[in-house]
Amino acid sequence: MSWPRNTEQAAELTEEQYRYLMLGLNPLDPRIKDVDPSKIC
Repeated sequence: MSWPRNTEQAAELTEEQYRYLMLGLNPLDPRIKDVDPSKIC
């Protein structure tokens, strides 16, 4: 991910996306997905 060069390239982040960013993750393409244990097996 590269830093936006102008306001058109900037993205608004939700609170959850901001937390991803502070953890060092890419908030626009997070690799962590919610898991629903009832759907396993």
